[in-house]
Amino acid sequence: MGKFFTPTEKEALRHVDDPSAIIWVWVASLVGRMAQDKEIPPMQSPTYGRVMLLVQNAHAGIRQVRASISVQPPYIYVQMLATLVHINNLLNAMSFGMTTGVAFGTLAMRYATNFAKYESRSTSTQVVQDFQDVLICFCYSALGPFLYQALLQTSICIASPFATPEGKIPTKILLVHMEKDLQDATVMSQNPPMWESPQYKA
Repeated sequence: MGKFFTPTEKEALRHVDDPSAIIWVWVASLVGRMAQDKEIPPMQSPTYGRVMLLVQNAHAGIRQVRASISVQPPYIYVQMLATLVHINNLLNAMSFGMTTGVAFGTLAMRYATNFAKYESRSTSTQVVQDFQDVLICFCYSALGPFLYQALLQTSICIASPFATPEGKIPTKILLVHMEKDLQDATVMSQNPPMWESPQYKA
């Protein structure tokens, strides 16, 4: 972006809080200067009013973007959601750990060589049932938290739409497209198909 500014403009923009809005103030001032120099229609003409309306709409759009950055969803909502997700993950991890421990305990009671420390052996049906419980508990304790974690990350991106690469506006691509549109519009306005192009000032 630095190649579009002169050193004087860069120095002036360093001392303001909202450079993007100041640029459109400069554009409005330049349009007024051009109208006084008769390079475009005068201030009393509808064309000048239309040009200034476009400048005003652009300025309003920049201010709306800044408002979206400054006024975000309440931080306490995101913090509460993060707390709930982490507590849920902790409880699921404990539940899955205990279920897995019980299943392996049943397996050890069935196939352990040192049988003296067990009062009785478990049956193969009990082993199968316990490992079925482990599989079901894995689905509840792993897949669910992954989904909740994804929703948490999405909420964080929504809370800070311009602070993450996922929510970043493709400014350079938009500038390239806008520059191409301006070049096409310049070529078409200078070479109309069936009439001579108008000139505001020779």
